[in-house]
Amino acid sequence: MALHNCGTLVHNIANIHFGACVRNFSMSESLLYARDYIAAMGGLDGYDFVGGKIAVPDGPGLGIELVDEVLRAELKEGEPYWD
Repeated sequence: MALHNCGTLVHNIANIHFGACVRNFSMSESLLYARDYIAAMGGLDGYDFVGGKIAVPDGPGLGIELVDEVLRAELKEGEPYWD
């Protein structure tokens, strides 16, 4: 299984965790390197990208903390922010 992934930080990280649980998972496309603002959406501490691969952290949850200010800056004018 290979995932086409052009999504947000949450989408990318969720796919990494999903891939770790699927026996025939082969790869997931990711924009985590190409788009600085995606990485700025939340801390990537504990994620180590080496040679196009990533080790999945063994802690609880997805292992990211979203940064409200960065996410708010991406909203279109008048679009509400969730709390």
